[in-house]
Amino acid sequence: MLFYTGHSGSFDGNGRQDILVRHGGELFVYPGSGALNGLKTYGEFVKIGTDIQPDHYLWV
Repeated sequence: MLFYTGHSGSFDGNGRQDILVRHGGELFVYPGSGALNGLKTYGEFVKIGTDIQPDHYLWV
């Protein structure tokens, strides 16, 4: 899967670093676990938006 853009921060309000990514016209958050733990550092992605136009939203 190719992701076009990404950004980190706490997007779910718990203070842990999450990753926000856009793939095509969809927006996803990978929630952070709060600990560096290899592949378990981030949880399963959650879709939080659709119909995101890549030519209109270069930065979220």
